[in-house]
Amino acid sequence: MAAGLKLPRGLTKLYATHFPTINAGEQVGQGFTDKVMREPLIDVARRRAGETYAYEFAWQSPVRDLRAAHAMEIGFVFDAIGSAGDKSMAGPTVPKQLATRMHRDWVKFAKGEAPWERFVAPNGPVQIFDTESTLSDVPRADALEVLGSTAEKRLHAQRSSIIIRAFG
Repeated sequence: MAAGLKLPRGLTKLYATHFPTINAGEQVGQGFTDKVMREPLIDVARRRAGETYAYEFAWQSPVRDLRAAHAMEIGFVFDAIGSAGDKSMAGPTVPKQLATRMHRDWVKFAKGEAPWERFVAPNGPVQIFDTESTLSDVPRADALEVLGSTAEKRLHAQRSSIIIRAFG
């Protein structure tokens, strides 16, 4: 399992460029997050024939080193950022306008309305939720390209191995 979690060569240099203020360990952590979560999900968005909407929660929590941790956006989506539990993760100065915006967009989505522009392969747009929310091309597409190319090679090698086993 650990061998499958290796990061491709050169990827840490890309993360140092994208995240110059975080330490090398956090850059590697971001690389693993992108490898396990972002790259496969963006790949699905790129391949999907139906309407697809992509977003990235980018608001940085001031609490410890959580930043935009996994599931941090849930309190924002439900516009429920005032509870003690939410404040323990998001801190005391949560941007209310971000919670209002995200909640509004999720209600639109639930009603079958387009909350923002749909994703069009290969690079977006992606809704970036932050203090100032914007539409953007896929963030860190260069790093995802490196991750995706190694995933394709690995998948091709696995398929070749399966074909060899089936006929060899």
